[in-house]
Amino acid sequence: MIHTRIQHYLKFLCIISLGLLPSQALATLNVVTSLPEYEALVKEIVGWCSPLCGKRDEITITSLGRGTEDLHFVNPKPSYIRTLNNADVLIQNGAGVEEGWLPPLIAVSKNPKLVPRFDSSTRIMAAQFVDMLQVPPATKADRSEGHIHLLGNPHFHLSPTNAVLIVEGLTEKFCFLEPDLCPTFTRNFHSFKQRIEKKLLVWQKQMKPLQNINVIEYHRTFAYLAESFGFNLVVGDELEPKPGIPPSATHIRKLIPRINTMNVKLILIEPFHERKTPTFVAQRTPAKVVVIPSTVGGVPRTDDYISLIDTIVSRLVAAYTSR
Repeated sequence: MIHTRIQHYLKFLCIISLGLLPSQALATLNVVTSLPEYEALVKEIVGWCSPLCGKRDEITITSLGRGTEDLHFVNPKPSYIRTLNNADVLIQNGAGVEEGWLPPLIAVSKNPKLVPRFDSSTRIMAAQFVDMLQVPPATKADRSEGHIHLLGNPHFHLSPTNAVLIVEGLTEKFCFLEPDLCPTFTRNFHSFKQRIEKKLLVWQKQMKPLQNINVIEYHRTFAYLAESFGFNLVVGDELEPKPGIPPSATHIRKLIPRINTMNVKLILIEPFHERKTPTFVAQRTPAKVVVIPSTVGGVPRTDDYISLIDTIVSRLVAAYTSR
């Protein structure tokens, strides 16, 4: 009898130490995101589960894409089909980033929860929560213009304001899925919003020297970043002649005089882009190449959203001030 009581007591202490009393336990919910930025934003809502959490007592969050990849061209793996088959929720960009690799995986997974439905809480398009930039006119909405995104530039998470809107929208979805945990989700959202608002003031102060300078990019990625921090992104003069089309010698020869005329200060490239072309251009113009990540995990020490923007801002400021 005493031995049994001791066993029950030790079990109770173990539960207390893990913070997993039955009334507080998290339900099993398998959340899959297409891209790492949404994995990071979901973690802001649900929090991090301790490594000691049992499988029955956690919300799992898995991103298919990795920050070091060009997320337009993720290499699909057989394991992704199993991951999607087990998903309770899929969160994707919804503006075309994954259109080349995600739909076939979803189809093969045969998961009825991932069938697109209006206002679905199990297949969620992040694009629905924000206003899109660079929406192409109907006259240019064809593949002859390169990798055109018909709904607009899909890299909207690079605006801190948009990140807050996405987390707010996802919080509403998670509250519908797990109403008992809604107070926790809501509290976490407000905490994230407050931290972003404070950091935004710091970032804007740091970026003030870059306001109104001319900047070009390798690929059309940083429109929302430019809008957030006030530098002038010269649209139509990217290193790519058209979105998704590799730079050509003819295009670069025409671009270099324009860069000199416009007094472009920076050339923005993502870590997975080749360096030969931007280096060639920088050697013949006043522009300096700066490598900045476009998503969480793109470079070391960008494991969450705030550290991602911290890294982007610090790299931009360092590149501009060291010219």
